[in-house]
Amino acid sequence: KPSLIFLDEVTTNIDPLGVRGIYNMISLLAEEKQVFITTHDQDLLELLVTADTINLIHEDGKTIVSKK
Repeated sequence: KPSLIFLDEVTTNIDPLGVRGIYNMISLLAEEKQVFITTHDQDLLELLVTADTINLIHEDGKTIVSKK
């Protein structure tokens, strides 16, 4: 049983109702595991507004952690 789960662009090409279903799945997983998500999906980001975030920005050939 892994304690960490990584999801990369899990809602690509999913309609808003499907995004809500995936969010519900993520919420259930997060009760027992640490879940890391990479996404550009604005619908999912709105649902995850209370989640801790790590923003990475690629600048001048380097990836840095954003303090925003």
